[in-house]
This record gives sequence, structure tokens and C-alpha cells, in this order.
Amino acid sequence: MTPTTLSQRWFLWNSVAWVIGFVLYTPIAHGVTGAHLGGLTPPQVVAHSIAVAVVGVIVASVQRRALAPFVSVPWVRVVVTAVAFNIGYWIGSYLPIDWDTDILLGFLALGSAVWVGIVPIHGHRLSAVIALLSFPVASVVIELALVGVVVGLLDITPDLQGSMLWHSIFWITIGGGSGILGGWLSGLALAKMVPLPSGSAAAQQALAVDVAAPRD
Repeated sequence: MTPTTLSQRWFLWNSVAWVIGFVLYTPIAHGVTGAHLGGLTPPQVVAHSIAVAVVGVIVASVQRRALAPFVSVPWVRVVVTAVAFNIGYWIGSYLPIDWDTDILLGFLALGSAVWVGIVPIHGHRLSAVIALLSFPVASVVIELALVGVVVGLLDITPDLQGSMLWHSIFWITIGGGSGILGGWLSGLALAKMVPLPSGSAAAQQALAVDVAAPRD
């Protein structure tokens, strides 16, 4: 069945885009420059920046397409997303906090740079906050679940920096899982803020109700 509502489109398209993007992330970030056991070398910084930008372009292009029937998003937002994802990722990488803040700040940008300032809030502030925070919150949930299963249940300590296999598994799981869970949550929130297409049956019904409503 072809998805027709905004929440359906946003959920499905984000789910696919985030998985594809993070399948490509590790081969681009480490395929040429190799693993890093300590700080990043200049070539690794460049490779990571390219990988982050590629993920940003893939996700933003799909998000723009998902919103297309409901709100117009200019192509420049794809570039903005790639840049914003890089900024959030690198700021988070160097924050002195014992958590993956590169993921938190990066996913905050990746999940919202396309629509912030374009999708009208119109009093739906709670929905806007949910849409804004859905992907970083989802990343925390997915990462805790991953740690619980791999470390807690399977008693495995993965070498995320030295093993490209574990690095890839980590990013595909966190990125793909966040795309699915975050896409579902943010899709429901965005659907409350985005105006219905003027020709849709739901929009016509809403207009009829508004016209029939008593006036002061």
C-alpha cells in the first residue's frame, strides 16, 4: 500500500534513508583511512566529514520528498542539513561529556534541519518539541538497548574503534533504529503541524466544519 498521510510517508521514508545512510557511513569514514584507536588524523577527519555529509544528503533528500505533497522545502535545505549534521557531529565529538554527544547533537540536526522554520507550528509547541527531539531521544533508547543486549546479555565487549565490523554494526543499529523510531515519533508530531493539502478530503471536511461553526 502506498503511504498517503504525512506521518506514514515520513516514517517509511526516514526508516529507509537512515538505514541506507548508515550502511554507507563506516565504509566512507574508515574504508580508506582505516580504524582509529586514539585521536583522528587529518585524513580521518576529512573522511568522517564526507561520510557525515553523505548521510545528511541522503536523509535530507528523502525527508524533503516525504514532505513534498504537504509543504514545499527548497533544495538548499539538503545542503543545510549536511552542514548542520557535520556541525552537530563535530561539536558533540569534542564535548567533555561521557556520552555519545556527537550522535545526540548530530541526530538533532539531521532530524530537523529540513523542516525547522518551514513547517508552521501554529500553536503546536509540544508537537514541535517532540518532532525536534524524536531522533536524538530515539538514539538514546536504541543505544541503551544495544548495550543491554550485546554487553549485558551476550557478555561481549565490542571493539568499536579497532573493528570495522563492530563499528559498522553499531552505526547501522543506532542510525537505522533511530530512523525508524524517530521517524515514527516525529512523523506523528509533524502531522499535527503541517497544513493538509487544500484538495484533500480531510482538508475539505475541516473547512466544512470551520464554516459551519458559530461565530462570535
